[in-house]
Amino acid sequence: IDDDGDLDAFIGNGDGTISYYKNTLLSSTASLVSQEQVGDLFPNPTKAGMVNLDYTAVRSEALVVRIVDATGKLVVSQISSVVEGANTLELDASGLSQGIYFVEIGEAAAKVQRKLVIQ
Repeated sequence: IDDDGDLDAFIGNGDGTISYYKNTLLSSTASLVSQEQVGDLFPNPTKAGMVNLDYTAVRSEALVVRIVDATGKLVVSQISSVVEGANTLELDASGLSQGIYFVEIGEAAAKVQRKLVIQ
């Protein structure tokens, strides 16, 4: 957008707003995510609402985070902006029914999952 050769992106958020990321990496690739980077998911178990996921980023980026149900069906997808170092991502689970879900970061065999229980 600013013609400097780096990636700039406009991303639609779940709340109807739009975020602008200047000169950033947009990543959903698991090669950049390890088990050690993805920490606790809390509160868990929880009633539907906001849940938090601790994440340690190796660099600042926009990160794709998904919630899938027990059958693997995508039920929530959001983009979270993280900075290098420790982050706490806030995930919107308010539309989820009671059941077992998985929060995922990454792709295919290299994705990192955390189990989420909605009561």
